[in-house]
Amino acid sequence: MKESLLLCVMSTTLGHDLLAFISNPLELFAAVAGFLGVWLATKENAWNWPFNIVSAGLYAVVFYQSNFFSDTVLQFVFVFMSIYGWFLWIPGKMNKQVLTVSRLSNHHRFLLFATFLITWLGWYKALIFLKPYAFFPFWDSLTTCLSLFAVGLQAQKKIENWYIWLLANAIFIPMYCIRGLLVTGILYGLFFAIALNGLRLWMKILSQKTVSS
Repeated sequence: MKESLLLCVMSTTLGHDLLAFISNPLELFAAVAGFLGVWLATKENAWNWPFNIVSAGLYAVVFYQSNFFSDTVLQFVFVFMSIYGWFLWIPGKMNKQVLTVSRLSNHHRFLLFATFLITWLGWYKALIFLKPYAFFPFWDSLTTCLSLFAVGLQAQKKIENWYIWLLANAIFIPMYCIRGLLVTGILYGLFFAIALNGLRLWMKILSQKTVSS
């Protein structure tokens, strides 16, 4: 009886959230653009960046309207990082050669981890100071910083970006569901699956480079 009631409540909530999602064109277009951006990134297609720019710009409005401060700030950073990534992925702009998939050295991994911890701590402190009643500031700040570092590594075609995206999306899914954004949680579930496929494809590219060299 309790399980049936729980399923009924969940289905009703999901249906209501889905209706709200469909009725909000900004969120719908942002989700579609974001989906295409992530999918194109797995194919090493530079057109992923303009889709990411559109998605981030639209989501900035959506999250601002929903009072998600950290997520709103993150979208603006995404726009600038996507422009940076777009230029890096196009030969002859910021780089003289075609950018290829590669790994970070152990030294750079250590520096990245240390920089991440400092950035996360700083943003967490800033978030609870600016928004003392922010929703899940610990996890919100963590996913924000993970996303920033992931998109930065993606711009440089470092395979580690997919590991970070997988971790960030794994946290985003329950976080958005708890917030009541069930459809967005499902969307990030799709992002998790795409990131897993992206890791697989880029690992294959790396192995082919190793064999050819």
